[in-house]
Amino acid sequence: MAQRSYILADTTWATIRDTDYDVAVLPWGSTEAHNYHLPYATDTIQCAHIAAESARRVWAEREWPRVTDDTGVGDPAEASAEKGEAYLERVTDAIADLLHDLAAADLDDLYVDPDA
Repeated sequence: MAQRSYILADTTWATIRDTDYDVAVLPWGSTEAHNYHLPYATDTIQCAHIAAESARRVWAEREWPRVTDDTGVGDPAEASAEKGEAYLERVTDAIADLLHDLAAADLDDLYVDPDA
């Protein structure tokens, strides 16, 4: 597989170390039921694809996005309590922790792609 330097999960530490990324892209899809015909990861799959394609396009224009891994967890306010769903009780705490880590990485911006 060709390395996509804008996808965190596909790249190496050496590439991350040597690249000055400008923005982080956080796909935020939920793990939840989607009736009988779609997988639980539907939101996650869609968000990851949209984030990766967006990053690919701007990477070609010499912008430097970095797509982080999808969280796979949703907001408990939207929970339906279906078996197998994953939610964080303190979504805001998770986002605050992430922002702290990204600020330490000297990124200029964060784009969150919620449930594309």
